Amino acid sequence: MRSWTLEILRKSDVKGIELKGSLKEWYSMYPYKARLKSNSVEFSDDNRSLYKWFSYHGDNAPGESDDEKLERVWNTKFVNSFTRHAYFTKKKYLTMFLKDNGDMVDQVMGPISKEHITALQTVASIDKFAYEQKVIRDRLYYTDYNAKITFNPYTHSDPVPNYNAGRLSRYSWSNPRDYLKRQKYIIKLQNFVEDIVGEEKCVKNYCNVYLDKADVKEVAMYMKLKYPHAIKNVTEVIVIENLNNR
Repeated sequence: MRSWTLEILRKSDVKGIELKGSLKEWYSMYPYKARLKSNSVEFSDDNRSLYKWFSYHGDNAPGESDDEKLERVWNTKFVNSFTRHAYFTKKKYLTMFLKDNGDMVDQVMGPISKEHITALQTVASIDKFAYEQKVIRDRLYYTDYNAKITFNPYTHSDPVPNYNAGRLSRYSWSNPRDYLKRQKYIIKLQNFVEDIVGEEKCVKNYCNVYLDKADVKEVAMYMKLKYPHAIKNVTEVIVIENLNNR
């Protein structure tokens, strides 16, 4: 459980850097993120200041006690892969980082309104494997739909999956025949939903059907009778405008 309060991030806080609204808390912990410019960090002993900022071996910030430094290090994270991102639990740590390294950053993400903060907290409180999910977007699915049903891609001939372990195994296909069999099964499920709500009231794509949340209860009722283990989860959209994430 988070022990601190999220703060709104405004354009004036990032001083000309592109600002986007966060769609989630990264690593289930960090609502603030800074993206570094390409090739702005080198792996060399001559340029270690950025890495020291996220480690116990760096210098304390001006006026920062050892305890405050320890808290800062525990509440920040730097990931260096194909792209380089710095993550923060608190706005003050992002602000400190931009003060020292703002010339390296080309994009910042964080909560942009009180409504957005509430949405981030709501999404963060939901287990990622729960039946009911919520997701933050700046618009509905396919313009009209505020929910989607995601299916489990296995057939009736497969054993009932263990929902507490081995989740990835349900998505691995040993040969093309298995893949085609599962694709046919998904299409059957999609068509089943379409028959219930009508072709004009849903969109079928990949392992999903997009529809209005008002229709989900009826669909789930019929699917539990004919395909009791078909639905992986149901996701509802929380629309936050002006996220600038596209």
